Amino acid sequence: MPARQTPVAKAAETAITVRPSNGLLKRIDDWIDSQDKAVSRSAAILQLAERGLESAAMSSQGGGSGRGAKQAAGMASDAIDHLGESVGNARGPRAAKETACERAF
Repeated sequence: MPARQTPVAKAAETAITVRPSNGLLKRIDDWIDSQDKAVSRSAAILQLAERGLESAAMSSQGGGSGRGAKQAAGMASDAIDHLGESVGNARGPRAAKETACERAF
């Protein structure tokens, strides 16, 4: 269903109805309160949506800071290192067999 045009809407703008959850509405209101100058809810939602879309576009194009990707790579590296340490200390079936043979002699 296409969005309704309101009489006050400018030629390039379209009015839509959004029904955010109470939690999302509180987060939007908290963001508004953190701003230096007064911002209406409508303007806040527009600004937040534009920022989110710009950020998503940069992330999908490989641009931006890449902080999340670097952090994920570091976490993966740490996990691999941890697995390597535990595998190096593990005693598998063959090692258990060799240990049993060593005890026998």
